[in-house]
This record gives sequence, C-alpha cells and structure tokens, in this order.
Amino acid sequence: MTRLFFLTIIALLISFCLTGPAIQAETTLTWDQIEKGLLAYPPSFENVEQRARLFRAYDGHLNDRLTTYDPELVSFYRKRVDQGLQDLEQFKVEEGVGVFKFYSSSIVLKSKEGIVLVDFCQGPVQNNAEPELTADAHTRFYWTPGQRDRLASLVDVMLITHRHHDHADFSLVKRLVKLGKPVLGPAQLHSHWGKADFSTKIRVPKYETVERIGPCELYTFNGAQFGDSIILPDGSKKTVSGKNDSEHAVYLIKTGEITFLQAAENYYPLTKWLRNAQDAGFRLNVLLSGGMSESGPSVNAFYPDVFQIPVHDHELKHRGGGNKLYPFFKNKAAFTNRRQMPLMWGEHFLVTKKLVAFTEMD
Repeated sequence: MTRLFFLTIIALLISFCLTGPAIQAETTLTWDQIEKGLLAYPPSFENVEQRARLFRAYDGHLNDRLTTYDPELVSFYRKRVDQGLQDLEQFKVEEGVGVFKFYSSSIVLKSKEGIVLVDFCQGPVQNNAEPELTADAHTRFYWTPGQRDRLASLVDVMLITHRHHDHADFSLVKRLVKLGKPVLGPAQLHSHWGKADFSTKIRVPKYETVERIGPCELYTFNGAQFGDSIILPDGSKKTVSGKNDSEHAVYLIKTGEITFLQAAENYYPLTKWLRNAQDAGFRLNVLLSGGMSESGPSVNAFYPDVFQIPVHDHELKHRGGGNKLYPFFKNKAAFTNRRQMPLMWGEHFLVTKKLVAFTEMD
C-alpha cells in the first residue's frame, strides 16, 4: 500500500512537471485556463502534447448548437478575436504566409504581397443582415462592430466559396465594398443578397483561368454543394443536384509562393481541374478543405501528401457543435512528420517554402 501510494505521487508529480498547472485537467478546463494555455503553448510541433489537452477541453465545451447567451464563451471568443487581430497587424512576414484562423472556416492569409480573407464569417448568425439584427442576436456570439471595422481595414481581397452563413459574412462584405476592396464569390451571391446595395459589386471569378487579384493569383472551379436528396431502395439517403443547390467557387490561392486549396463543401470531383491547374503553375501545398462527396476523395487521390490546416470546425449552428479538432491530435505521425497544424480561434501559424518542400516532390 505504501509503495503504491508513493508510486502514484511520483507519477502525478511527473505529469504536473510535463503539463504545467494550466492544462492538467483535460476535460474540466475553464475558458480562462484554455486562454492561458494558448498563450503558454502557441502553435508549434514542439507543443503538441500540451495543445492536445487544450483542444480536448475546447471540443468538450462546444458539444452542442449554441442557442443561449453564454457570457464566458462570448468573452473568450472576443478576446481571441482581439488577440488574432493584434497579431495580424503586428506580424511581419519575411517569407511564406502567416495563416490566421478565426471562426469555423474563416482563414486570413498574410504574405509580403498583402492580406487575403477566405470564407470569413464572424459566428453562428444568419448572414442576411448585421448580426445584431438577426434572429441569432440573442447569443451575442459575433464580433463587435469595432472588430469588424478593424479587420476590414487590413484586408486587401475577400474570397467567398458559397452562400451559407458559415462561409459568407454580410457585415464584412458590406464594409469591404464600401472601402472599394474586391470581394469575389459565385454569381448566386448576387441574388442571395439581392436587396443589399453591395450585392452586384461582388465579382464572379474567371473560372479555370489564371487571375491576379491584389496580393494573390487564383485558379478557380465553378462547382456546387447539392441541396436535395433521394431515398435509395436500401433506405439510405443520397444527396443529388436540384433546386436547392448552392453554387460553389473552389479556389486555388497562390500568395507568398505558397498555394492553398479551399474547396469547402463542393461536391464535384476535381481531378481534371487539379491537373489543368498544375499545368497552369498551381501545385497544391496547403489543404484547407478538399470538399465533400466526390470532391474530397478526388483531391486526396491527386495530392495524397500535403500540409493541412483544418477548417469547418466548431460551427455552432450545426448539430453537436460542428466538427471537432482534438481527433487530429490522435494522428501523432502527422505532427512528427510536420504535416498538419490545427488552430483555435485567433491563432496563427507561419507556412514557409521549406516546411512544404515535401509537397513539391514527384
């Protein structure tokens, strides 16, 4: 009994020394403890074990749709937004691309050439008005007007894949158009926001053509996310094209000599397009999303070895609070081999040519 007691104490002390007091309780961490842990263990391949515990707690807190106002959650989120905006302003990019992650699929790419905003949304709010005026306003889970103004002042170009609330933000598009900054997205956005005076100012990409927009070069595909479904003889459901489809722009984005793919929720296979893109000088380095249905597998087959920064997580209008990030930490080889980096709200990570050199090998 005595020996077992001392062995237990020694094990606990070792665990405490390795993890530190801020992250020892994996599933019971408060938002304040998670915040302190993020500051102590920023994104890196050396902090994987400590960050895994933070992400496990993060996932545990966000395990359902957001239906009520949670002051601690909103406070944490807005502090993370402030941190991310401050870092975006101050981060000096000498080489490569600083990848900043905000809500769900919201990615900001900062290179020496400028700043590209991809699929920005500020929270689980309807995207047909300022968030304070939507039916979801009672959750208060959205950016402050000052935060929106701050981001709009920094961005050079905004890219939107499709009309869904977690990929297209009414409030920020309105601000960018007012500032005379380019916003690109599928033509369906013109009718989706038809009553807004900025809707016709959204530029439709020149699909399957190399296009220079501000700090980035683009090669795009005109796809769709199917919105209808049928019941098969075995009782299963199959999604099919129909009147409820969401037109979908798929982007290969080249900036800072790094090429990113955001296919979001496109359903069409992309093999032929990826081959044409490669012939046009767009070889994929960093995967944000390969898409869904036939799209994702086609990307994985064409590019089986890329660097990944996961997106489309913690979408708080989705069942179960959306996709989780902790499962990525179970693939330890991906971190050992430097192949992925999950990010929380307000975090950033520098992607360099050296880091993604493995993606250039045939």
